Amino acid sequence: MSNPQKRIIVCGLGSIGRKHVRLLQQQFPQTKIAALRSGKGLSYVSEEPTLDDQFYSIDEAINWSPDGVIIASPASCHIQQALVFAAAGIPLLIEKPLGTGLEDEKDLNYLQKLSASVPILVGYILRYDSSLNWVKDQLNQLRLGSNIIEADFYCGSWLPDWRPDSNYINGVSARRELGGGSLLELSHELDLALWLLSTEITILSAVATRSSLLKVDVEDQVISLAQTNDSTLITFRLNYCSQPPRRTVLVRSNEGELDCDILAQSARLNYSSTASASLTFSSSDAPDLRHCLQHKHFFACIDRKELPLCTVADGLAVLRMVRGICELADYLC
Repeated sequence: MSNPQKRIIVCGLGSIGRKHVRLLQQQFPQTKIAALRSGKGLSYVSEEPTLDDQFYSIDEAINWSPDGVIIASPASCHIQQALVFAAAGIPLLIEKPLGTGLEDEKDLNYLQKLSASVPILVGYILRYDSSLNWVKDQLNQLRLGSNIIEADFYCGSWLPDWRPDSNYINGVSARRELGGGSLLELSHELDLALWLLSTEITILSAVATRSSLLKVDVEDQVISLAQTNDSTLITFRLNYCSQPPRRTVLVRSNEGELDCDILAQSARLNYSSTASASLTFSSSDAPDLRHCLQHKHFFACIDRKELPLCTVADGLAVLRMVRGICELADYLC
């Protein structure tokens, strides 16, 4: 794929940072890629990625004159790194979540203010999933009518299987001080609810627990009940202490239901009346397609040809839900 040469910095070379480097090099081979490193990351079995440069301070990174920065560091570092780069006028792709939910409100508001003039894309990758986009199209076309009754967002998996080339015990997902825990790590589902239902959401109740099945100091299971402004009830069921992996979305109305199996890349619209034909969707997208679409979109945002699909305001809405769940669960995330 041809592309004018750009200079991109990736902050953090954990598993997701390395994935960004690998895919950028494949997708945009003319792009120069450097890394901003802390020097405190985990060691990986895989070889070090080939980079055009690497830095150990933000000042050095900014002096390299990057066209864009991908922040793939631990969630606890996101906001402070983003503020410095955005203040320098550098477009950003910030990996989810936007932060941990414990940041100073002034910093969050300032980042949102900066996003009015600097492109800032929040990396909720499921917004690029073809099956979920089909679901969103059905909802936008009111295929279920206008009276959505309930929606369920489920994600269950086994944390040790996430990154086979490293010990999960030492990873970000298992460590509170780095922004780990199932709520933040699986906050994709919170963003999906906001995106698919296109309305504000209020958390009504929540439970966050540690199953004792994993050696972590964070919650590995969360169940929460929420409600939209138009009274749709929502359940979030998130964990990384169960097997086999499952990730699903179910939306129901008085006319029918939309059922999406994200891992199977399939979705189905079922009507209550047998006279109404069901609609189905399936795809066989390559595993990395969502990230490639995100990179293409990010480059278009850098060039001011597109507006961020997932904004700072969207990321902040997720963090408000995270805070609500933590407060109601009496749990410090």
